[in-house]
Amino acid sequence: MKNNGIVMMVVMIIIFALFAVGTVVFRITFSERMMVRLELDRKTAFYLAEAGIEKAKVILVSNPDWFTDLAHEPSDDMRWLIKEAEGEKEDLGEGCFKMVRESGKNMIYSIGYHRKNAKNPAVSIIMIKFESDPFRQTSWQIM
Repeated sequence: MKNNGIVMMVVMIIIFALFAVGTVVFRITFSERMMVRLELDRKTAFYLAEAGIEKAKVILVSNPDWFTDLAHEPSDDMRWLIKEAEGEKEDLGEGCFKMVRESGKNMIYSIGYHRKNAKNPAVSIIMIKFESDPFRQTSWQIM
């Protein structure tokens, strides 16, 4: 009779240990999956922003006076760029980009948004400086 009680205790300890190991493995796997997804979203937002820069360059070559918003100070106000700046937008499925050029400034901003309808979309901002006549890019910066 005593052996049955000991066997049951050993089985319960083994089941508890397997459950604990399974829980840890699940948490690690879930965390890794989330990190990979966030990195993919971040890279996708970057490539969307890059597409916006390339489109803005094409627009500027044909129309050097093109702008989307009045001048704003400071120019690199990221909250303003993301939420309030007027810009030309292009929707690309789960993502989009917004091109912003302030009047009288030789800078273009492109804001890439991935999972744009999510509570916290991935956002990437690229800024270039340029010279006109003929168009020539002078700097490129990720913000």
